[in-house]
Amino acid sequence: MVTHHGKPPFMKVCTEGRLILEFTFDDLMRIKSWHMTVRQHRELVPRSVVSMHTAQQDPSMLEQLSKNITRQGITNSTLNYLRLCVILEPMQELMSRHKAYALSPRDCLKTTLFQKWQRMVAPP
Repeated sequence: MVTHHGKPPFMKVCTEGRLILEFTFDDLMRIKSWHMTVRQHRELVPRSVVSMHTAQQDPSMLEQLSKNITRQGITNSTLNYLRLCVILEPMQELMSRHKAYALSPRDCLKTTLFQKWQRMVAPP
């Protein structure tokens, strides 16, 4: 994956990794599980940007250029999105039940918990 960052300073981030997705076998084709590994990443700064700040002898800007703008090649906005997915993933069953049966969120939670409790109490 290659991302281009346009805010000062301009950078190009090359990330090598693997994303494994497992889907459910229902009509909605929801993501059942996912696993992401990053093998390596590189943050590339154009020479023109480096030479421009070297000529100006601006040590604070050179220090800023030397810091990473990503975490392991993944931007902060992407990491925040993944954190949201981790929070919302357990709620997927409730949201689909709410959509299918037009129940209130509280009723969806009650029926889902009751069905899970029934499965635990009376296993097949």
